[in-house]
Amino acid sequence: MTTLFIAVLNMSITASIVAMAVMLTRIPLRKAPKLFSYALWSAVLFRLVFPFSFESVFSLMPASSNAIPQDIITSQSPAIHTGVPFVDLPMNAAMYNAFPRTIYESVNPIHVFLEISGYVWLVGFIALLLYAVIGYVRLKRRVYFATLIRDNIYETDKIRTPFVLGFISPKIYFPTTLDPTQHDYIVKHEQTHIKRRDYLVKTFAYIVLALHWFNPLMWVSYLLMSKDMEMSCDEAVLKQTDRDIRGNYSSSLLNLSMEKASLLNPIAFGESNVVERVVNVLRFKKPAKWVVVISLVAVLFFFLGFMSNRVREDVSALPASSDDMFTWETASSVHPAASSAVEYPNIIPLPDDYTRSPNIHIVQSGENLRMIAQLHFPDDDVYEAIEHIAAINLIHDLDVLHAYRVLIIVPMGYESPPFATHMPPPELPVIHIVQTGENLHVIARWYFPFIYVSDSILHIATTNNIRNPSHLRVGQRLLIESMPETQQPLYE
Repeated sequence: MTTLFIAVLNMSITASIVAMAVMLTRIPLRKAPKLFSYALWSAVLFRLVFPFSFESVFSLMPASSNAIPQDIITSQSPAIHTGVPFVDLPMNAAMYNAFPRTIYESVNPIHVFLEISGYVWLVGFIALLLYAVIGYVRLKRRVYFATLIRDNIYETDKIRTPFVLGFISPKIYFPTTLDPTQHDYIVKHEQTHIKRRDYLVKTFAYIVLALHWFNPLMWVSYLLMSKDMEMSCDEAVLKQTDRDIRGNYSSSLLNLSMEKASLLNPIAFGESNVVERVVNVLRFKKPAKWVVVISLVAVLFFFLGFMSNRVREDVSALPASSDDMFTWETASSVHPAASSAVEYPNIIPLPDDYTRSPNIHIVQSGENLRMIAQLHFPDDDVYEAIEHIAAINLIHDLDVLHAYRVLIIVPMGYESPPFATHMPPPELPVIHIVQTGENLHVIARWYFPFIYVSDSILHIATTNNIRNPSHLRVGQRLLIESMPETQQPLYE
């Protein structure tokens, strides 16, 4: 359930970005035919249904289609990566404050939260579907004895407003109180809906809305899509006639607005947004060809930009498993003095009889070395374990341990500090690709083991214009250049 819910959340996040883009794009298109505004919502629908898309260099999507990684339920430092900094930073900070992890917890609190949320989401989804089905059946019974007027048009005294009902053979239902002189306009409107298969589009859109019911932006999108659908249908009716019928048509809509209609089933096609539709009808003019052409180009460009994903960078140099933790690329394209590509299998050499990669422990708020030692070495003497971890990670003050610091945990008996025996870092400058679990502290200690870490962190951050050294993105490329000779070494 958790895996499915995370997939739905990712689709909802991506669709929210597209929905906001549609709302902004509708503004310059307000004088264009409403058909184009209506068409834009298909991009949102696509993102809500499909967790994948094609890649394009013209993509305008600022985020990954997997903003919430599936391994968030097991990660020691869970985070989302939408690609939008002003969203990621507060969300990740709030996530850390809301779900702090300590060694006393047997399960990840985020896993528990997502599992419970998944079942709540499923209950809400089923409830909304049942609401629609029950309402549809009740409405079907209400018009069961309706009188056939002609073709697929029926009349009954059980309703107050006209609507379309049905899927395979949709029918138009009129209230008996409707003025016969208005029949012609209403019939044309409803027949246009049927011709365009709008009744199927709205039904499908409601099912998708039920799937993403937890996202308020999707409810707004559904209402705006319904409005654009009705207005585009009104304009289609006005285009079908050679004479000006705006006055009579708007009068028909106003008369319908005077009736207090009972709440229709969400997938039944009733008249709605009457006042705004009347204003749009009265302002309607047949658009010039150049307006249609420009609007069409804008919509096509929108589809290309927001229905496609960004082209992913070549990840062939990234580690395929935890046994290939760090990889460097040539920096020749960035720095003329860059050396050729060099690969290093691990951050530290491991004993010959040790087949697993070293563990990475990210220090959480409130943790100390004693807690971490007891967590990773429960069967060993706690003081020996503390000294072991401190030696491996070059911790000089055992009482000072900063949150989010990455500690390397290797088996007891491997006593030599990693930076005294590691393979030498490649000749600088190079490009370093940030890996999962890394931070500037780890990167700086690797490339500059004999320089004060605060100086090397500042050097890397300044070189790469990093304003907040606490935040790095997995896959981010950092230019690593030699330290100025004025820096004093840590060891002589």
